[in-house]
Amino acid sequence: MINASTSAGAPTPQKSALVVSSGGDIDELLMSVLITEGWNIQRVVDNQDALSLSREKPFDMIITGRKTCGSEDIELFAKSGALALTFA
Repeated sequence: MINASTSAGAPTPQKSALVVSSGGDIDELLMSVLITEGWNIQRVVDNQDALSLSREKPFDMIITGRKTCGSEDIELFAKSGALALTFA
């Protein structure tokens, strides 16, 4: 993924984030902020979908929400190699 607008004129890689969420105001706000900051966002509803997608494509960051299970989060983060964030 490339972000074509840069200050130097040369393309720079766009950061990618995978958000595991079931929706809601906080999730929408988080994704809006990340998009504004130049992140490419993909959203899935559970850790199984996140794990499948992270096997197909690397993500710079994976964010899980309060409805995911702790042990599943740890497995997802360990197998993906991405920066891991969990929020409540």
